[in-house]
Amino acid sequence: MQGVTKVFTPLFRQGVSQQKALYRKPLLASSTAVQVRHLNVHEHSAFEIMKEYGVKLPKGIVCSTPEQAEAAFTSDELGGNEGKDVVIKAQALTGGRGRGHFKNGFQGGVHIVRHANEAKDIASKMLGQTLVTKQTGEEGKPVDRVFLMERLYLRREAYFSILMDRAHAGPILVGSPSGGMAIEDVAAATPELIFTERIDIQEGLTDEAVTRLTKNMGFEGQAAEECEDTIKKLYKLFLESDA
Repeated sequence: MQGVTKVFTPLFRQGVSQQKALYRKPLLASSTAVQVRHLNVHEHSAFEIMKEYGVKLPKGIVCSTPEQAEAAFTSDELGGNEGKDVVIKAQALTGGRGRGHFKNGFQGGVHIVRHANEAKDIASKMLGQTLVTKQTGEEGKPVDRVFLMERLYLRREAYFSILMDRAHAGPILVGSPSGGMAIEDVAAATPELIFTERIDIQEGLTDEAVTRLTKNMGFEGQAAEECEDTIKKLYKLFLESDA
């Protein structure tokens, strides 16, 4: 069965960076006040929101010290076994963390660790440091927390997000069968693999739109059913939490 649990994490893996286009300054000057939002949430915070809406997610523990990361590795939540793969991810409001680097010289904001002392060591090199990625520029973003997650062994990754489309004046679903990388790179190299579904805010999300996007993302059978269910839950989250 194709795993869909992690299909949707790229939406938040990039610190909701894709949603920066949600509310930008108006193109035309106006004397009328325009509401401007700059909504960015860390990955671990996004996980908590998604859990409230029943979205299936990997288990994870957020840590603010190397000692906490060491303890998290051996916790029951993450299996508690030495030699088991655990993912440790720097929490910074930017995409492309895995390919980024820290100003202290440490490379990569996402690592796989197999021992508790390794988790502590990696966390010590991330916490309190500045992560530089393609999206941040040389200024970078501070890292005050790391997120330890169970590792999932996937056949492949896909991409999904919900954005506000100014031209359409409504929500738009964006999906791609090519995930696990910056969606900007996919759009530049293979734009034909980016699929969209515009949503009429009055009509709402339709089963036809969800089924069509799920198929374009390459899911079949039970995986398709799970994908459709998750898209609907994320859309409900989008409407009700403004996130």
